[in-house]
Amino acid sequence: MLVLQGKTALSAFAPEQMQAVVLTLLKLNALAYDIGLVFFGFWYVLIGYLIFRSTFLPRIIGSLGVLAGFGYLTLLWQPLAHYLYPYNLALAGPGEISLLLWLIVKGVNARKWKETAGAGQSG
Repeated sequence: MLVLQGKTALSAFAPEQMQAVVLTLLKLNALAYDIGLVFFGFWYVLIGYLIFRSTFLPRIIGSLGVLAGFGYLTLLWQPLAHYLYPYNLALAGPGEISLLLWLIVKGVNARKWKETAGAGQSG
């Protein structure tokens, strides 16, 4: 919107040229958002794997987290992402929502956490 206001050095351009610049910036914004989701996908695969390996949270939440991460990673190759859309991003819902709800409602198993922390200090 800043570009369309014409208060910058871009005010020398014709309105059609300004609209073309704005359209290009909007497309770049969408690509940048997808790049951010790819990094989030790598992160979520790692977090899902760590949750799966831990004993503090249910393994199904870790598995759903890994699936959510792979869904985001389909954005690495745009033709695949467009072919699988919206199913690739629908994988994120169960993974993210299950972790969120589990942590809000149930939390981490504090007894196992303290046992593991105690075993690590004595060794």
